[in-house]
Amino acid sequence: MKKSGVLGNLLLVFGLGVLLGVLFAPRRGEETRKMIAEKMEDTCGLTCANMVDRAAVLKSRACEYIDDLKERMEEVD
Repeated sequence: MKKSGVLGNLLLVFGLGVLLGVLFAPRRGEETRKMIAEKMEDTCGLTCANMVDRAAVLKSRACEYIDDLKERMEEVD
């Protein structure tokens, strides 16, 4: 099969998929965009909270490591 034929078939299938998606969409575009935006805000909020928690744990471990190093340095002196 020629490359132009493959590309043409790919574009045709893509176009049909878009057309069917528009015809059979369960919601209006505005509602779908609003729903996607709300999900993204929730996901970003959870991600930020998770990052803050992980940073706190990392800071705690780093402080413990520094304290341990200080104790070992005092033992060497």
